[in-house]
Amino acid sequence: MKANPILPRILKITFAVLGALTLLVIAVVLALLWFLPAQGTYDLGDVQFVPTAGLATLVRAGGEELKIKSLQGIVTLSHDHFSNGLDASVKWAMVPLILAQGGFFFVLCELLRRLFRNVERRESFSSINIRLVRRVGLAILLFTLLSAVTQSYFGHRVLRYLGPSGTLMGREVLLTPAPTGNTIFQMSSAQFQFSLNFSSLLAGLVVLALSEVFRQGRQFQEENQLTI
Repeated sequence: MKANPILPRILKITFAVLGALTLLVIAVVLALLWFLPAQGTYDLGDVQFVPTAGLATLVRAGGEELKIKSLQGIVTLSHDHFSNGLDASVKWAMVPLILAQGGFFFVLCELLRRLFRNVERRESFSSINIRLVRRVGLAILLFTLLSAVTQSYFGHRVLRYLGPSGTLMGREVLLTPAPTGNTIFQMSSAQFQFSLNFSSLLAGLVVLALSEVFRQGRQFQEENQLTI
């Protein structure tokens, strides 16, 4: 009898450890968010700044003037800006974002742990493993949707917190959602944006397609065994 390969065992342990660490990180991040509100910095994500009075002017070192329609940057605020911590509405918007991303990584690690546990048992193309591969694809698709929803809600709360307009480098600017790339669908307004990531959707569909190939392959194998 051949010995079980060591790689599936290593991967099984690795994903088990990563899953446990993910839960720990989620708990620590939520605790820091709520119980240490005045420590460190807060990254509020990408925001687009659009000048209200025509185009902004950028003067290069050589004296050449360039016209800018909009600026895009990451808004990061330090604890020096707050007397009582970050606004509660923004913190509440962070919670589903953290849970969606952390929860997806934990579920993915758990599914892969079970998958390689079965591979270690030489049950690579069992019906259980095929279902696990299908669940991985569904988890990716579900995360793509949940991530889009939570990101949209968080971005909306951030823009509500920052306000519809402000002053940047002496110019009044409108604060709008920053455009995102690699999207298959995008809907936006002055203070709201919803977009679906193309790569994530494609990855989920590819995994689902592979699970169907494995399912049909196993079905043909069982039919051949019955024929013989």
